[in-house]
Amino acid sequence: MPDAKKNPGVLDAPVSLPSGHQTMKLTHIDSLRGIAILMVIIVHTAQSVQHSQMGAGNPGISGFLNGMAEYGQMGVQLFFVVSAFTLCLSMSNRSGERRKYVNFFIRRFFRIAPLYYFGIAYYALLSVVNNYLKTGEMQVAEQYTALNIGANVLFLHGFYPPANTNIVLGGWSIGTEVAFYVLFPLLFAMALRLKKLAAIWLLLTAGLLVTGDFYLVRALELLSGMQVGNNGFVYYNLANQILVFVIGIGLYFLEQRQLMVKWSWRLDALAFVFLTSMAMGVWKMDLRYAFFAIPIISSISFVFLYNVMRKNAHLNSRFIRKVGQLSFSMYVFHFIFAYQLSGVISRLLTPYLPADVLLLICYTAATAMTMLVAMVTEQWIEKPGIGLGRAIIRKISA
Repeated sequence: MPDAKKNPGVLDAPVSLPSGHQTMKLTHIDSLRGIAILMVIIVHTAQSVQHSQMGAGNPGISGFLNGMAEYGQMGVQLFFVVSAFTLCLSMSNRSGERRKYVNFFIRRFFRIAPLYYFGIAYYALLSVVNNYLKTGEMQVAEQYTALNIGANVLFLHGFYPPANTNIVLGGWSIGTEVAFYVLFPLLFAMALRLKKLAAIWLLLTAGLLVTGDFYLVRALELLSGMQVGNNGFVYYNLANQILVFVIGIGLYFLEQRQLMVKWSWRLDALAFVFLTSMAMGVWKMDLRYAFFAIPIISSISFVFLYNVMRKNAHLNSRFIRKVGQLSFSMYVFHFIFAYQLSGVISRLLTPYLPADVLLLICYTAATAMTMLVAMVTEQWIEKPGIGLGRAIIRKISA
């Protein structure tokens, strides 16, 4: 089994259970991260294949498969749930550490910033290359202004629409994650107090949180002039995603108190399928606040997926764990392969193969190439960055 302390996954530090549960290996955490990034890759690959099919006048990917690929978007919410869960583990294990909050932010910064800053430079350079191929001029894309880049460097782009997701593709989730880090110590302290409440009071508290967050999202809509539709600024914002992280914190306390280990994993699997179907059904209804509700429903479903993976060691294959260990780098760089490589393959093979087969081929190619790049960036950027953060903590603690 891999050592999670040597191979931290997406946006998170090492994981281990609190005292009393130290013998349990959390290999299923890497597996969940692997599932999450594979979900994200397939949704973007499917978009590329569908685009090529429309250009050729073909019907495109079959309805069920396309719906499943679309739902891959919720892989980001799975990342968020796992992130909150492992942050709780880390905070609990380091509860007696001196300067624990300072050290917390140092670890988080050096876990994310080196690779993300490299991603900013990478996508800016890629825009220069694309412009040169299209126009013959060497110039960066217009969105790479000093203000937009600065917002991303400071991780404030989750609150500034022009910089939200077009400097580093998919960078909105990083901005939302970092915004959550700022609130996490307070949220975790509050959760420690709430864990003593009886079930009825916890349910009432949960209802108040959902209601309060709904009105917070509504206020953001009014301030920004935008609605909480799919893949928009309000959808991406922490206000709309905060309950996903809260569910991850709740999972930690469920796990700590061993409240979900007594029943069969088959019940977990049934609950996961039921909630996933519910989320997909709400998606198809095109309701006004569907994309406020869908992340919440999906995140609850991932609590049960967590239990399925936890209770079935054989599901945590070496491959899926390795994908999970590489998932941060894979997230940052998969777009080039999911979009551009898949686009080239689709255009070449569209006359000869149906769209469903094309999706399988493109998905395999995009995943494999992304893994190769991620192996390099993990070794040369992620791990040195994490090491630098640890060295700084040791220095200020000496």
